[in-house]
This record gives sequence, C-alpha cells and structure tokens, in this order.
Amino acid sequence: MLAPFYFSISFGIAIFFMASSSVQAQNFVLPAGLQASWCSTSWSVSGSTYTCTGGSGKVTFPDNAVISSGSAVVFLANAGFELNNAKLGSVDSKISLRAPNGGGHVKSAAGAEVSGYIETSGTVDLVGTKVGEYIKSSGKVTLAGGRVGGNVESFNSGVSAIGGVVFEGEIKANGDINLVGGSVGKRVTSTDNKVITQGTSLLGGATAKSGMTIRGDGDTIIKGDFVFTALNAAYFEGVKMMSGSSIGTAGTAYFKDSVIGTLTNLVDVRVDGSATVRLESSTIYGMVHVPDYGQWSPLITGDSRSNIYGECLRFSGGTRPLSDPARLCDGSAVPPDPVEPVECGVSLDVGPMIAGKPHYATVTALDEPPSCEIPPVLNFLFNYVNPDPRPGYHNRLPISINGKEIAEGDSEEVSGVEWEGKEAKLTIEYKEAGRLYLALLDANKQVVSESKDNFVSRPYGFCIKPPQAAPILESGIVDFDSLVRFKAGEPFPVSVTAVRWKESGEVYGSLDEPLAAENICDNGATLNYRQPYQTSFLGAPELILPALGVPGVSNGSFKHDPNDPVHPALNGSVNADVTLSEVGFFRITMKEPPTYLGASMSHSISQSAPIGRIIPAWLELGAKPSQNIGCPLAIGGFTYQEQPTFLTGELEVRAFNRVGHRTLNYKDDFWRFTGTLEGSEREGAVVYELHQNSATPVAGQPSAIADRVSAMPVFTAMPANAAFLPSGGYSYTRPATPSALDNPFSLNMVIWNWHDQDGVYFKRDDEEPEDERGFEPTVPMPVVALIGDSEFRLGRVRSENLIVPHGNSAQAPIMLEHWRDTVWQRDFDDCTLLAPPADSAPRFSFDSGLTSADVDEVDEWNQSYLQITDATGPEPEPQGRVLLHHLLQHSNGVGANWLCQQRSEAGAPLGGVCSYRDGGDAETRSSITFGIHQGPKPLIFRREVYR
Repeated sequence: MLAPFYFSISFGIAIFFMASSSVQAQNFVLPAGLQASWCSTSWSVSGSTYTCTGGSGKVTFPDNAVISSGSAVVFLANAGFELNNAKLGSVDSKISLRAPNGGGHVKSAAGAEVSGYIETSGTVDLVGTKVGEYIKSSGKVTLAGGRVGGNVESFNSGVSAIGGVVFEGEIKANGDINLVGGSVGKRVTSTDNKVITQGTSLLGGATAKSGMTIRGDGDTIIKGDFVFTALNAAYFEGVKMMSGSSIGTAGTAYFKDSVIGTLTNLVDVRVDGSATVRLESSTIYGMVHVPDYGQWSPLITGDSRSNIYGECLRFSGGTRPLSDPARLCDGSAVPPDPVEPVECGVSLDVGPMIAGKPHYATVTALDEPPSCEIPPVLNFLFNYVNPDPRPGYHNRLPISINGKEIAEGDSEEVSGVEWEGKEAKLTIEYKEAGRLYLALLDANKQVVSESKDNFVSRPYGFCIKPPQAAPILESGIVDFDSLVRFKAGEPFPVSVTAVRWKESGEVYGSLDEPLAAENICDNGATLNYRQPYQTSFLGAPELILPALGVPGVSNGSFKHDPNDPVHPALNGSVNADVTLSEVGFFRITMKEPPTYLGASMSHSISQSAPIGRIIPAWLELGAKPSQNIGCPLAIGGFTYQEQPTFLTGELEVRAFNRVGHRTLNYKDDFWRFTGTLEGSEREGAVVYELHQNSATPVAGQPSAIADRVSAMPVFTAMPANAAFLPSGGYSYTRPATPSALDNPFSLNMVIWNWHDQDGVYFKRDDEEPEDERGFEPTVPMPVVALIGDSEFRLGRVRSENLIVPHGNSAQAPIMLEHWRDTVWQRDFDDCTLLAPPADSAPRFSFDSGLTSADVDEVDEWNQSYLQITDATGPEPEPQGRVLLHHLLQHSNGVGANWLCQQRSEAGAPLGGVCSYRDGGDAETRSSITFGIHQGPKPLIFRREVYR
C-alpha cells in the first residue's frame, strides 16, 4: 500500500522579473530598420547577412532594442558585438551573431536575447542572457545567469558560469569548466583540464583530463558516466548519482556525503594507477575496482558512516589490504530493506494560457511530510468547465501534459517528470479556448487539490478578413480596377475568427505591434471562444495607400455571442460591420478585447488583412472655373457678346463619405477620372452643355444657346489637382436680331448623369434619401456648375446726325447702349473708348462753307455725346456740315468690334450703329449741320429764239 501523500495546488501566472529600464522598447524590423549608428564602420548587406565591414567593424545594439526580421538573419562583425539588453529575432526568424576574425568579443547586459547562435574568435561575456541555439568561441565563455538552448564550446579556453545558468546542450572546452548552480542537460567535457561544479545538476555525465570536483548540497542530482583521463584526483561531495553506469579515474576518487547509485541502478567505480578510493559518510551501490601494485596501505578506506553494497575487486595481483575497515569489502554489509517511499506534496502554478501554445507550468515539491520523496508520477484529472460544457455544444479536445493526452472527464498518470532539485516543469498544451479544470488525485482517485477559476485557455489572436483581401504586393497594387470596393462611411462586413497559436512559433508580439492577418489566419480556429462583450475597431486605421494620404477613422465592433440576433458567432467566427471614413487601402486594428473569463487579452490585439479599395459615397463640385472678365467694373464686371474671352481656375471634383465628410485622399491615382470634358461627342470625352443660368435644363433637349458659343473650352483631367483644367478661348455670338435670350445672363455648365470610373455619381438634390446619393439615378440628373464672372451683355454704340441753328453749339450723339429688359437702353462701362482714326484719316471734316468747329477731345467722351461748336465766326453766318469720324476701342487698345455691325461697304455710314469690315477697325461716323441748308441758287432761264 502506498503511503499517503500531500498536495497543495494553486494556479497562477509565473512571471519572471528582470531589471527594468525607463527607456521604452525600440522596435526595428529588418531590412528597413537597419541603423547606420549600430556599426562602427559601415554596413554591407548580402542576402540575409549584414556585415559591419572591416577588421575594426563592431556592432553595438541600443538598449531596449527589439530587432526582428521576416527570415533568418546573420550579423557579422570582426571586432565583436555589444548587445546591451537588446532582443534579437524570434523562434520563426532567428538572428545569429558571428565575429570570425580579429578576436571579436561578444558582451551583453541583463535581459538580452539572441534567438540564433553565437560564433566568435574572441571571448563571450553574457549576463542574464537567453541564447536560442549554440555558442562557439575560441576564447573564454563567461556566463552569469540565463539559458543556452544548444551546445557551448570553447576551443582554446574554458567555460565559467554562475547564477544558475541552464545549459540545455553539452559543454565542451579545452580549459577549465567552472559551474555554480544551474543544470547541464548533456555531457560536460574538458579535453585538457578540470571540471569544477558547485550545486550544478549534471544530467549527462562529465569527462575531464585533469580531474574534477563535483560538489552539491546533499540533494544535487548527477547522472551519466564520469570519466577521468589523467593522474588527478576526483572529488564528489553532497551529490546523488541516480543513473549512469560508471565512474572511472586514473587518480584517487574521493566521496563525501554522497550516494553513488541505487539498489536498482548499480554503478561501477574504477580507479587506475596507484590511486585509491576514499569514502566519508558516503555509500556506493555497485562494484569497486582498484589496482594493487604491492604497496602496504589499504586500497579502499572509509569511516563508520560509509558503506559499499557490492563487490570489491582487484584487477592486478598484489597482497595489500583491500579495505579499511575490512567490512567495507568483506560482504558483511547488508543493504537496507527497501522502504516504501512517502511522496512529498507539491504545488502547481499554471495560470492563464494561450490556446495551442506550449505553456510551462512549474511543479514545486514541498518539504512535507519529513523525509518524503519527490513523486516520479503525477495523476491528473482534466475537465472542461465553460462556456457551455454540454456535449455537442463545444469542441471536445484533450489536454496534453508532458506529451500525455488526457481526454475530458478522464484522469491519467503523467510519468517521466524531470526534477531539478525540488522543481520540475510540465509542458501543458490545449488547442481550444475556455475555462479548464485540473485536479491531482491520490492512489484512491480522490481529489487532493484542484485548480482555480483563473485556469483559462485564451485565443492567440483574431483573423480579421474582408470578403476579399486586396492583393497588395511590395511593388504596389495588382489589378487596381478589379478590386473589391466599399464606400467610405458605409458599413461593410469583415469576418473575425478567434485563432490559436501556430506550431511554427511566435509572430509579432502584440504589445509592440498587432498580429497581422497574413501571419495568423492559417492558424486553427478556437471554436469554443465566446465573448458577450464588444471589441471595438474605433481609431485610426493603418493607411497602406495612398502613401501620402491621411488614415481617417475606422469604426465598428464585434462580439463572439452565439445569441446575437444580428451577427451570431458560429464556429469561432463572427461578422462585424465596419466603416472607414477615407478613400484608399487600409488595415484596421482592433482595440484590446475585454477580459476573457477574467483573463487578460492584451496579447491578442490583431490587425486585418488589407482592405480596399475604399471609394467615395458621392461626389460634389468644389472650386469652379471663372470667366476672364472682358469689361471690368469697379465692382465685378461682364463680357460683351462676341468679345473674346477664356476660363481661368479649375473645375474641382471632391469626394465625400456616407456621413457627408470630405475624403481627402480622393486625388492622384484615387481620383477616378480620365480624359476630357468637351462640348461635342468624341471618344474618351464626356460631353458638357452650356446653359443660361436662368434656364432649366431638360434631358435630351439641346440648350437654347447651343449654337451661340464658338469653340467651347476643353477641360482636361488633372488627377494631381483632383480637377479638370480648362483651355482654349471662346466668345458668345451676337445675334442679327436681339431677343429675350440676349438680356444679361451668366453661364452654367451642365453634365448629365456624371460619374467617375468606379460608378460613383454626384450628389443629387432631388428627393432621393441621403444614403442613396452617389448611386446611379433612375432618371437623368444634371450636374450644374455656375461659371464665375460669366455675365454676358449685348452692347452697341450708335450715333445720330443732327441739324443745329446758326451760332449754337451741339451735343453730337455717340451713345453706348445695352440690351436690357428686351429693349436697348443707354448704359456705361469702364472699358470702351473713342479714338481718332488711324493713320492720316481726319477725325472731322467740313463742307458747304463751314470751315472750322470746336469738338471735345476723344478722352472727354462720356459714352453719350461729344460737344461741338461752330467756330467760323459771326459774319457771315455760314451754312454747312461737320463730318465726325471716330474709332471704338477697348481700354487695352483692341478694336471693340463686338459693339458694332459688320459691313461690306468701304466707308462707314453716317449715323446708326457703328460698323467694321472684316479685319478692320470699329468705326462710327455722323454729321452735324449748322443752319438750314437751302440748296443751290436758282437758275434764271432766258428765252431763246430758234429758227
């Protein structure tokens, strides 16, 4: 019957604290994150090898640096490395260090990590450092605390370790090997010197040329074979050799306070040369072989507390006493009867774990009852607690403890527990989510102790995917036009799947950056995950493209609730409605989820696969072009019909999201217009119309002024400006007979059912609801843009012929008139001037006796008349005419032909509307008659007699 054993079990998180730094971690992702300041010379990069060039090239990593890469990387520096407390690489993408020439040294401070190997021709001096693989050095290797995952080898020197270093591989050195505390998983070999340990668990034996000293605290375990190759003493103190078959030495073997072998594991102790075996408070289970070279001193000695349970043999002839006292070797010693062991109680710390990820729980043996033995086998009962433990309502998976699978509701013995002193580590793995239950059972299958509520398996992260991920490569975007499109500000679905840890290892740590979808979406789902509380996407998403754009805001939330009426969680997945406020390609990042069954989920912050393209909800016109003012006024201005003009500025197209906020990224490649806007049909062009601003455009009906505008401007798409830029001059043709269409008016541009290449339409002001704007209308809808400063007026300059009494002055009518309210009305402007005729043509001339007159200068014209006075003199009062001849010009010196009628005759008529010949000047001519013209004197006819 087994003696009772005692357990105290508690569950919590095992946390190891190291010296903290006030400096925040600095994250560098290779190759882009490679810093010139790390290298004392300059970098040379070849594939996955980063070389700090030259014989003096030395690499110094900054404090708190976290350096990662998408693949395995090797740093090479002949003058060595200063690690400080940097963390290099990960399980999946290891970073290694090489200093092959020049005696390069490798040093570190507490907290450093090297995921790969270290190779150097110099020394290695590490403090509190984890090395994932091996260490090879031509110099001495000195370690203080930490762990080495592979072998440690010093070719030309020794190895020294203090602070309980854990060596998972073997240690091999040419010089001395000195170890204090810790453990060595495989063999320790000094090819030319000594092995000296203090409290170190040697689990693979040892070999030393020049002897060894193995000290422990009485409970220090050693295993394997121990071999000595030179005539030097071997010293064992305070150790228990629990396995292994032999101790062989060419020198004297000393045993103090030690137990070598067990009743079931006998050890062969053999000494050579003139050596002896000495025991002090020690016991050997097995055979002791000694030589005998004829000397008279005993070969095997021991005190009263020492025993040999086995045979003593000579392997050379001789007559020396075999042992002193004789009882050691005379066979009289009877081994003690096997005592049924009393197993020690244990405590177990396991705490929250991550689904699928090996979790290392620590088992500690208690010192009760007294003289108890550490249990080699532990009996565990496993069960699933919640959510919803009913069969068929959750995914039933076994838990694995040290590789032993235990199904729900079953108990199993877990053997092969390896103890280091009074501690052992159990590897626990569970690939689902939920609150779990573990209990330790006694021999009668009764629960001795059980887990607490914080034994929870959590998802590793969340795979967040849109219906189709945007295929974005390093070189840019593939097939820009065929990508899935969602409208800015409009909800679209993403799937959110809780996933477990993948066996290939860690990806990015979510405390520094989120878990990316492409790294975790291949992980298996945790189907049991339930979360009734919401996790939000509110925040600034990561903008992928456009590179110089703005991220905008993301919003939305999800919860893994199977009872949610809108988005129930199924098989670990749930759909979430998400909005993005901007245009482009994005990744959305979730906020930290609520605690899961009381356990933190801060590790699981995840980021979506690329989402896009996000396009606008609708379009609106922004800045509009303006017409060059033909005739400026003090305030504003206008242009005369038939006066040449052109457009300035731009026709800007702006985009908006569903809630009416402008999307600033709608430009460059994301401004989805090409080609031109033109006044007539042409391939690659969109046709626009011009209407008077008072008109109501009707689809399918031509504009009332369709034939009046000559050479309509062409608008060319300019994505960088998010606008169409106008080019080309035009004018508005004068009519032969004015009508109501010629009253003053401005111009509207009209484009029917206008949209961009993604089918996004302009905002409509019809009765459609706000959330329907931007979609294809059911009836034709105009997009209208008022052209600034585009007022047109029909004008003319008209003169009249007058008759004035003798001696009077006159106002010669030369009047500027505008067509307004369907009649000609006197008006004024700031741009029309009178000018003298060109060349030598007279401004005025006289006939019928009038020889001179006073006339206002042209710059005194008030756009109504010129003052004129007969200047011939009082006697006699002349009778005759003054003929006036002037040019009409714009203030810029150009002829104002737009105020005149075209004529075919050579000379301009007297009076009436000014006129011009094709290619000629605008002219006005009129006459002023002073006195009454009586005609020629009468002719008196004489009578003629004809024969």
